[in-house]
Amino acid sequence: MIPIQKRLQAALLCICILLLPGCSADAFNRAYNDDTIIAGGADSKLALTSIGGWSGDEYTLRATMTGTQTIWSYSATEDCELPISVLLSVAEGGKAKLVLVSPDDVVTTIVENTDNTVEEEPTEITLSLKKGQNRIKLVGYDAPKLELMLIAAKGDQ
Repeated sequence: MIPIQKRLQAALLCICILLLPGCSADAFNRAYNDDTIIAGGADSKLALTSIGGWSGDEYTLRATMTGTQTIWSYSATEDCELPISVLLSVAEGGKAKLVLVSPDDVVTTIVENTDNTVEEEPTEITLSLKKGQNRIKLVGYDAPKLELMLIAAKGDQ
């Protein structure tokens, strides 16, 4: 016979395992509307699927993710402007946005889309970069199934 203390420990462990996924998804979702979390140096994402990466100056990604992921960075030696092309589609699920994080941790939304927003053509955008470390982050809420294409001529990737 198993002692009652061991049975209680096993029951508590099972409860924690069952509750952990729900808690962690909520924690990753919190980042979507919190610029302090987005601007933070560390990424926090829960990726269910993720295929893609950089090839030259083009970044492509097909993913289902919640949280934040830095996909581009650039150490500007002076304030400058950078033309980019971006396509962000959300086929199903929550919402996603692409943001620019300046060296002083100001977060600016570049593009944002919600469930069933499928873009056909990339949008041309000019970013105003400040001297120092600039980053582009992808932020997902409620595990959207997304597709991203970003073309940026400069970058430390």
